[in-house]
Amino acid sequence: MHQSDQGPAFVENLLAEQGLPANDLVCVSSAGNQVWRTERHVIRISSGRFPGAFAHEARVVALIEGSVPVSPVLAHGVVAEREWIISERSHGQTVARAWSEMTRADQHSVGRQLGSVLKALHATAVPAGFENPWLSAAFHDPARLKDAYHPPPRLFPEFLRAAAALEGVDPDVLQQLEAYVASRLHCFTAAEENVLTHCDLHFDNLLWADGAITAVLDFEGSRLAPRDQELDTIVRFVRAPADYVGLPRGAEDVVDFAPALDDIGTTYPELFAGEDLVPRLEVYEVMWFLTELLHFPPRRRPHGPWRRLREIVSSGSPIGAMLRR
Repeated sequence: MHQSDQGPAFVENLLAEQGLPANDLVCVSSAGNQVWRTERHVIRISSGRFPGAFAHEARVVALIEGSVPVSPVLAHGVVAEREWIISERSHGQTVARAWSEMTRADQHSVGRQLGSVLKALHATAVPAGFENPWLSAAFHDPARLKDAYHPPPRLFPEFLRAAAALEGVDPDVLQQLEAYVASRLHCFTAAEENVLTHCDLHFDNLLWADGAITAVLDFEGSRLAPRDQELDTIVRFVRAPADYVGLPRGAEDVVDFAPALDDIGTTYPELFAGEDLVPRLEVYEVMWFLTELLHFPPRRRPHGPWRRLREIVSSGSPIGAMLRR
């Protein structure tokens, strides 16, 4: 599929094949996939980088529909190795954009509702053999580490070796990072429970309208993982919301999402219950920034993930303080 094949004519034809109208078709901004929207539907076309991602999302949405607010999937398929998916369009604005205009009562309600959403998601029964195909492939192929988003801690040695090969990486910092993670790995066991997690649940993936979360978006990266893995993205979003789509740079100076953490815990205390929660989240944080480092090495983005990793080994992670506030 060429770039021109993804224009309005292609999308209109795709909708027509499904017997769906193309009223008010517009292309909307997106960090990854190409996204089109009509009056009633959302159409996403993948970059082709994550094979099977939309088929996986459709499967997950079918599993959780009725217990978690989602945008129902109407159809999905593949054209020339590029996946497409058509979903019903849920009404609302992303929580990230709406937050500053919400009343304090609504802000508290977001956290409490999100706690209930996560509790329902994590309680979802999945069929035997369930897995995320593109993530599972990335976790088992050292050549695809860049695609191994939210990796399990067992992959830390491979990420450390990959980071050591990057130009501009200080081996002394990597040595400190190795010791930092090694002192926390005892908090993870092979026998711990895995549940269905979204794994990318920042507030730009939540729609809000009329006092309610109307939809959780983007289940492409969902997978079986320990339940506290879900907090990794949420805590990082609260710490630096401008790193995410839909919030202006510098907005974290005037918009405080941190109270939502307490409100999530009000309805889902089990998510915060583990005595090793902080060191586990600190390891998840390192794994995330190592993944990002493979995309944005020091020479390319000196103030990006490498700076964050240096801060962690020099002054520690802010996670503990965030959860105690």
